[in-house]
Amino acid sequence: MDMHNSWIHRPFVFTIMLVACYLASAADQPPIADAKATAGAIESGQRVLTCGNSFHAWFVAPILKDMAHGAGIEGHEIVAESKIGGSRAIQHWDVPNDKNQAKTALREGKVDVLTLACMLEPDEGIEKFARLGLEHNSNFRVSLQEFWIPFDKFEWPFQGSHDSVDFNAATSQKLQDLHRPYFKSMDEYVRKLNSQLGKQVVFVAPAGQAVVALREKVMAGKVPGIKDQAELFTDKLGHPQHTVEALVSYVHFAVVYRRSPVGLPIPAVLKRGSHPQWDDKLNLTLQEIAWQAVVDHPLSGLSEKSTEAFSGEKTSWHGFDRYDFLMDEATFAIEPHKAGPDERDGINGQVKGKLRCVVVVPKQAAEGKPWSWQGYYFNHEPQAEVELLKRGFHIGYVFSDTGKSWEAWYDFLTQNYGLSKKPSFVGMSRGGRNAFTWATTNPDKVSCLYVDNPAISRESLMKLGAMVEHDIPVLDICGSLDPILGNHTLPFESLYQQLGGRVSVMIKDGAAHHPHSLRDPSIIAEFVEGSLQPARGTAPKFAGSKFTRASFYSTENIYRHFPKEGQYISCRGPWFSGSYDRYEFRVDGIRGAVSVIAPAKAASGTPWVYRPDFVTRDALVDIDLLAKGFHIVVGPVPTDTDGPLLDQWNTVYKYLVDHGFSAKPVLEGSGGAAGDAYAWAIANPDKVSCIYAENPILHSHMTKEQPLDHLAPLAKAGVPILHVCGTADPSFETQSKVAEKRYKELNRPITVIEQPGNGHFPLAPKDRTPVVDFIVKAAGITQ
Repeated sequence: MDMHNSWIHRPFVFTIMLVACYLASAADQPPIADAKATAGAIESGQRVLTCGNSFHAWFVAPILKDMAHGAGIEGHEIVAESKIGGSRAIQHWDVPNDKNQAKTALREGKVDVLTLACMLEPDEGIEKFARLGLEHNSNFRVSLQEFWIPFDKFEWPFQGSHDSVDFNAATSQKLQDLHRPYFKSMDEYVRKLNSQLGKQVVFVAPAGQAVVALREKVMAGKVPGIKDQAELFTDKLGHPQHTVEALVSYVHFAVVYRRSPVGLPIPAVLKRGSHPQWDDKLNLTLQEIAWQAVVDHPLSGLSEKSTEAFSGEKTSWHGFDRYDFLMDEATFAIEPHKAGPDERDGINGQVKGKLRCVVVVPKQAAEGKPWSWQGYYFNHEPQAEVELLKRGFHIGYVFSDTGKSWEAWYDFLTQNYGLSKKPSFVGMSRGGRNAFTWATTNPDKVSCLYVDNPAISRESLMKLGAMVEHDIPVLDICGSLDPILGNHTLPFESLYQQLGGRVSVMIKDGAAHHPHSLRDPSIIAEFVEGSLQPARGTAPKFAGSKFTRASFYSTENIYRHFPKEGQYISCRGPWFSGSYDRYEFRVDGIRGAVSVIAPAKAASGTPWVYRPDFVTRDALVDIDLLAKGFHIVVGPVPTDTDGPLLDQWNTVYKYLVDHGFSAKPVLEGSGGAAGDAYAWAIANPDKVSCIYAENPILHSHMTKEQPLDHLAPLAKAGVPILHVCGTADPSFETQSKVAEKRYKELNRPITVIEQPGNGHFPLAPKDRTPVVDFIVKAAGITQ
């Protein structure tokens, strides 16, 4: 590409680099059925004009025509093409009139759809083209393409060599953070523009969102024939490979014809690629991604009712507009209903054969139209829902237990009014049982659960794995005197924790079943609002392509005074302590699994702890180290041996170091596991930063020589050692004291922190600061 015409030498890129994008990624959504029958689908061929740059006009027109032919659509016509490298819409408008085929075609009324490329806003060319086209064709539309950020870097001018750009290094979180502001800004501009035009003329073709979704699928190894993100582009700027050209054209096809591309034959652009792996499976994946991106976008035109106002007479609910409906119990048909004047904010009665349903609308809907759903006790302690309304949430209610009525209500709000496909749930008492039932049955249709003194059925307890798999966070508030605490909340909390799910609990000291909720609902609303964004990004490379992922967090109680509640509340769980991802995977050549708990951000040099025993949620030193940026690694322990195997631990060590982990991990273990940590350190003394043990028993199956009798290699390497021991621990005198004596005889310091009167438990010291400081210093981490 001629560098003079490259985008990096165009002034408009400066503006795009000042915005970054909103991600509506649907990379892991299930396939959507063909949408030919969707209301508003266009069956006749469209006359299409294309104006754009090398991320659009270089390929869209012919591929779109090929796709229309493959769909059996007759009469699709390429009216004209205007191509200018790195262009804005205004540059195509400013082409001299005697050479401006685009303006000529629009003035002659020959254009149904203009596919337009615009990398940034404002761009007066978009409005000029829209007004001219609309003047000569009342059904004229613009399919405006949103983009993906060049170079994967928010920077102008671009610094350094293009060789520094590494598409494969991008993570899901990085792509989301990079693109979110750009997409949001463009959507706001399009809404404003359509308002000025008097109707929706400009429709967004969310190509950038589709490309990000495709890259996320590539990261997850779910795109047939594509292994690396870099395979999607022809250069470091981000020009599209044939696969991305097809994806972008499928997006325009869906917007132009308002129908799904799923099921169309392989387009010529993929056939010309001459890659045998670009087959029907890849083609289907591209179609599904494109369709999902389009149907999820509120400005694509696919969900014409997504901006439809609620019908029926409205009343008021705590200062917000309320709309009532009746659902037929037999047919599940839904019709408007007006609340009686005596009902005020509540519901006084039911209608025979009908189910009462209510929607409350915020003053200004938040992005994505999030909503909160309750299945019982409408208007009971509504303060959390009122606070959510203030934050842009809709509030939905249906008076029934879960079942087909809930499915009908979900479809009614998501399909007809464009509310989020992942509502949050408010479940009080029996309503909690309904929330759990829906979430365990439909885990892909939930953002989070706020449950309050909730019941939970045995069936739901047996299906909690589905919620864990979809990473659904739960906030459970319960009174310490409520029998539900022991019969429902605590069993659920324990099981959900052990399965790896995120559950935060607030136990109101001295409270019974009532009152529900909190007087100050801000912490509830913040939890619900915070749960809209997924907690997890792309798995790190060390986890490989096959792994399980769970949440790890402390269960330490925080006993807090809440003045507005007039009581103390015990708080625990990830909402209060933070949460980390625990990955379990296998390394070639070993039989046992490896477990790694990853910090939110690795410290410089990627320090890590290597230990043989399972890390429990009361491993407080490890939790402190995670906060400092350490990875916590549990080495493999095969089930057919008496303990860890030295060669397998060596293999895992090399594997992690090859993935960027520090060459000198911290060796750690408690009780009997400490002996194996010692054994590996003795076999690899030059690969150890320090040893930390809690009430250690220095016996190991890993090596023939026992650690207590073979400390010399550690002393020679100068490995610092720290023990924390209860003086009443059975092994204190025979293990720690002997090790201390022998290590000092080798002229090396060993520190033993004694806890007078303590037995084997608790393992961690009451004051963990000296231990953490010792490890951080030994690992060479600057704080």
